[in-house]
Amino acid sequence: MTSDGPSDGPSDGWVTRSGDTWTLVGHREVVAAAHDPATFSSAVTARRAIPNSLDGAEHAAYRAVVDRYLTRERVEALEPACREIASAILFLASDEARFVTGASLLVDGGRLARL
Repeated sequence: MTSDGPSDGPSDGWVTRSGDTWTLVGHREVVAAAHDPATFSSAVTARRAIPNSLDGAEHAAYRAVVDRYLTRERVEALEPACREIASAILFLASDEARFVTGASLLVDGGRLARL
């Protein structure tokens, strides 16, 4: 590799970060790297994640507050609303919504209609 990027890669498809670590920004370059594990590593970081149980006292206090709202039951109760919102996003990103412009799409599980 050179300071401009890999010798056989286009300079506009690579962004240097530090040393010989590169970030791929072009689709063609990502596909090429994915098929060349001898040259490219998919390792994201050399640092391991710290388990929650090893957090310091300050983080443990914040986590205790947040964890009360992220119980399995509470998260499962939110799933239908999350799926409805995801469906609306998928619709708006699809060709079926190509004529939807400048409109507000209310996604509230029918709450407004029940008022």
